Amino acid sequence: MAFRTQVLTLVTAAMIAGPAVGAEPVKLFDGRSLEGWVDEAGKPVSSGWRVVDGELYCPGHVGSVYTADEYGDFELSFRWKIAERGNSGVKYRVRHYKRALWGRPGWLGLEYQLADAPGPTKHSTGALYELFAPAKYENLHRPGEYNQSRIVVRGDHFEHWLNGQKLVEVDQDSAAWKKQLRASKFAPVDGVFENRRGRIMLQDHGAKVWFAEVVLRPLDESPVASEAHLPASRGSQDRPARR
Repeated sequence: MAFRTQVLTLVTAAMIAGPAVGAEPVKLFDGRSLEGWVDEAGKPVSSGWRVVDGELYCPGHVGSVYTADEYGDFELSFRWKIAERGNSGVKYRVRHYKRALWGRPGWLGLEYQLADAPGPTKHSTGALYELFAPAKYENLHRPGEYNQSRIVVRGDHFEHWLNGQKLVEVDQDSAAWKKQLRASKFAPVDGVFENRRGRIMLQDHGAKVWFAEVVLRPLDESPVASEAHLPASRGSQDRPARR
């Protein structure tokens, strides 16, 4: 009887804990359409970004796009290429703030920087934008050539990878994180980056950029539809000049 009770206890604990780590991968881009992506007002993307020869293409100055669902812990892998002198990014745990940068409403999230820029700096490819520069790398491909990137998010732990090389690894509860956040432009934003779930955002920063094979593997529960308040207009759009 004691053995049976122990088994029931273990089963109950597993049920409470939720699905096992390593859920089925989610193709955020199916290679044919922008299904599952919305603009900042929460509407399906109907112009600007488009699919060209199986690639997700942003011509620049058309607005960023967001997943309709929110995600917590995950591994996100994607291929990307960018035009010469281009600037873009993939943001995660993105949420809308009533008072974001410069006291205005807007979307903010942690960012994997994509850029044709000398580095490594806090604004070069693979950086956790504005917070941590990537480790020195020698495998960044030239503009117009595809790179393979990966983002790992586990609770307070973040990793950025590029072409098989780890560039950034940091814990949000570390002294280094707190120091860099205090010194950044995000410091005045109340509760910035404290949310444990959020959208994935592909940034339009005015440059031509291409994405392919955008796949997310949840490391916790299944994705959920966002219930966050969405602005009614595009007035607070993430514009190139105001990052």
